[in-house]
Amino acid sequence: MNKYLYFYIVVFAYLFSSCAHDIAMQGDPIYIDSISVRNKISDISSGKEMLFIPTYYPSEADAPESYSWLSSNNSIATINRDGLLTAINEGKVTITLSAVVPRKKGTVELFNTMEISVLPIAIEGILLNTSNLQMVSESNFTLTVSFIPANAKPGEIEWSSDNEWVATVSGNGVVSAKSVGNAVITARLKANPAIEAKCSVMVNPIGLTDFRFVPNLVDSLEIGFTKTTQLVILPENADQRFSYVLSDYTTASVDVNNFNGLFTIRGSSIDPSLWGTGPKSMTITATSADGTRQAVCTVKVYSVPDLAKVTVKMEDKDRKTFITPTFHNNGSASILIKRFRLMNRSDIYESIILNEIVEPHKGYTLNQSIEFKDIQYSDFRAEFTIEFQGKEYRIASPYPDWGK
Repeated sequence: MNKYLYFYIVVFAYLFSSCAHDIAMQGDPIYIDSISVRNKISDISSGKEMLFIPTYYPSEADAPESYSWLSSNNSIATINRDGLLTAINEGKVTITLSAVVPRKKGTVELFNTMEISVLPIAIEGILLNTSNLQMVSESNFTLTVSFIPANAKPGEIEWSSDNEWVATVSGNGVVSAKSVGNAVITARLKANPAIEAKCSVMVNPIGLTDFRFVPNLVDSLEIGFTKTTQLVILPENADQRFSYVLSDYTTASVDVNNFNGLFTIRGSSIDPSLWGTGPKSMTITATSADGTRQAVCTVKVYSVPDLAKVTVKMEDKDRKTFITPTFHNNGSASILIKRFRLMNRSDIYESIILNEIVEPHKGYTLNQSIEFKDIQYSDFRAEFTIEFQGKEYRIASPYPDWGK
């Protein structure tokens, strides 16, 4: 056979087989084997939307005429016919993609699913109902938290105070004012401590309605004895602190119970040169903690001679003159009378040992009348020697005093 003829036969056979194959391929359509979601997700936050894109395999096949979408629970998430999903509530949902595709004999419906968790709306920030708070001691105020965005699921809050001497805060946001000063209350999101909000608290003193001594006059206070007065501060939840000063520290000493404002006052000794001149006065001046109120109590301290008194009764009888002396205890403690003496400027005419106790606010009259002789009316002195608080004093009738 001619070698050229053989070559032509081989080429013709190859070309014929190729054309036959192309004709066969053109006549056998390509069918879709599967469908899926190109941008699948596993979770999404409530309130968010997501547009899903369907795809198919093999890509050489003709695309489905349409797709269908289905949510297993429309209360958790919905999806429209275009594949737009809207997350509504926290929970799990199954999204199903379907499409009807052709086959040699009819059609078939293909499916693809994905499980999606709808998460709570993420908290982006928190706000307090106030960022500045003015309070008074012993009062309370409740701080409340709102979340950003408003439809976010509330999270657990941790509370703290940077100065618990001034203000404390409980686990539910109740601020309690303790004392005057400043504090900062902080609310933090437990799941994310970087998210926080603060409130500045200023605790002011409570305005006083009453600030006074009861009684405001301590009278008839004797040397060595005590009496009390109380500083009343109202209202009771006002700042109960105070300061005080005495006008004269030599007249009386003062002990103070700062918890209840009780002042215990003890009469001090008085210079004997002042005996018989009446009470010596001093004042206690108290000032409130904030300096806005003052209260004054006047104290009158008496020496022993001022609290005791001697009187003399004169009587003419049988052409003679007799005297009857009486000692008066005007104080609130018993007094021991040790002796009685009758004298003129230089001589003692009568001296009687007594050792009689005279009760408070009682009198003692000598049970014998003493003849008044050889003594001028203006020259005699009737004198009782007494013991009071361990010391001796001489109390004389109110006639000329010739010295101690």
